[in-house]
Amino acid sequence: MTSKTFSENKPIYNKMYKIVFIGIVISVLLSSCQLKKNKKIEDDFKNFYLSTIQCVDILSKSDSIDCKWNHSTNKIVVYYDSINCAPCELKLLPRWYHMIIEMKEYRSYLDFVFIFNTSNKEEIKSVLEDFGFEIPFFCDINGDFKKCNNFPKNNIYHTFLLNKNNEVVLIGSPIGNSSLWDLYKKTISDFQKE
Repeated sequence: MTSKTFSENKPIYNKMYKIVFIGIVISVLLSSCQLKKNKKIEDDFKNFYLSTIQCVDILSKSDSIDCKWNHSTNKIVVYYDSINCAPCELKLLPRWYHMIIEMKEYRSYLDFVFIFNTSNKEEIKSVLEDFGFEIPFFCDINGDFKKCNNFPKNNIYHTFLLNKNNEVVLIGSPIGNSSLWDLYKKTISDFQKE
């Protein structure tokens, strides 16, 4: 039995070297893509946080009498973009209903504002009725409200808390995130003390 020398095993080592090298290159590329994605999220957050929401007058109101943008209250704004999976997003409405009920004691200085990027008010009204969710809502018919406020494309920024000055003070949907919901409640409670 003779053992092979390094030069006889060289093709095997070269093949393993190439596989390891390719693995390292792929890892570096993937982490580079992830870093770019994280940087984009961080930049979007910095640009959106504490920005002042404007152009509320271009929103089309639902037929509800109490549909108004109250400039003297804090607001949780939920923006439903037609680009995202609307049926998936709308399935979350019953969970919002429970949160609204939970925040009943704060209703004198907190509004929930639901904005739908659609021109079909009747369809939204029908969907809301199907869920038993009777709320006033706005429609951003051409997406002008979203453009005016330079909303980031990522829908994680489409739910946010506004202070009385319409400045974004919290970002992200508290649906399914109890820690974030606790932060919303604490911030809203702190607003009451102001």
